[in-house]
Amino acid sequence: MYNLLVVSRDLAFIHQCQQLVDYDVIHATDLDGIKAAVSKFYDHLICILDLEQTALSFEQVQSYKYPTLIAASIDQQAQVSHYLKHGAFDYLFKPIPSELLLKRLKNADALSTYENLTRITTFDLRSPLSVIQGYTSLLLEDYELFDEQQLQDAISAVAESTQTALKVIALIKDLDEVSSDHLQLVKTRLDPYSLLISNAREFQKANLRWKNRALRLELDETLPKIEADEWRLRQALRIMFETLPRRGESLITAYQQGESLVIRLSPLSDHHNVYSYQRMVKDGYSRLYISGQIFRLHGGSIQFSETPENGISALLILPIAES
Repeated sequence: MYNLLVVSRDLAFIHQCQQLVDYDVIHATDLDGIKAAVSKFYDHLICILDLEQTALSFEQVQSYKYPTLIAASIDQQAQVSHYLKHGAFDYLFKPIPSELLLKRLKNADALSTYENLTRITTFDLRSPLSVIQGYTSLLLEDYELFDEQQLQDAISAVAESTQTALKVIALIKDLDEVSSDHLQLVKTRLDPYSLLISNAREFQKANLRWKNRALRLELDETLPKIEADEWRLRQALRIMFETLPRRGESLITAYQQGESLVIRLSPLSDHHNVYSYQRMVKDGYSRLYISGQIFRLHGGSIQFSETPENGISALLILPIAES
């Protein structure tokens, strides 16, 4: 889900945008309002600039580098054409049918997600591929100069970097699947107690290098059963476990709340605040987004809360299986 920044004084148009359930609408009429929205939402914005109902120019709005659509009256075609040549993503002439507005916004979603994903994965792939290229070039040119230990170190570095690159490629594949709703679930009846115990053990085994990290599980063996795709749910849980801090003790609990199973992880890493976690679950290019989509496809959700005593907690919510 993206946040929609509507720069307009047209209350009817703002209300129309607020009816688009896939978007959180932020309303601004001046540069201070835009700056406040950008500081809060950063690069997770799509903007609509209403030329009829604001004194701001496209250049002022576009300086923040998010996709901007132009809403205008039919007699402003020359101005719209000028802005399209200078970077506006698309345009709409008022009055705008809601179906057309949603379609154009979805197109902007796709472009923004693609650009962000490309930027991040390019950065993530650059380091491991550089290591692989550097060591293989040295080995091909001066193999005889390597002693046994140096050779072992070089091979280990290449192997580790290859695994890192493969993880990034797998992330791209998973993001593509969940973003296009092509993810197929094979559901079976699962015991959440056993699932959480085994996932926690796998996570601890995979993170032995973080010696100051500890997981404490407080689980009831009689937790209600759930119907879920075991492999995908394990994937989502692994990603969520990675939000736990690398130092100190983290608590994993689970309990029934009405017709739902709630899995609580706390505290999460303080590298992010509650809003940042919420944003990463909603946006289309992070690992947390994969977890959010997997829970959504299971009829559940991921929520976050914060208290002075427990810090930031993640609440992983899933429907209970029918008896």
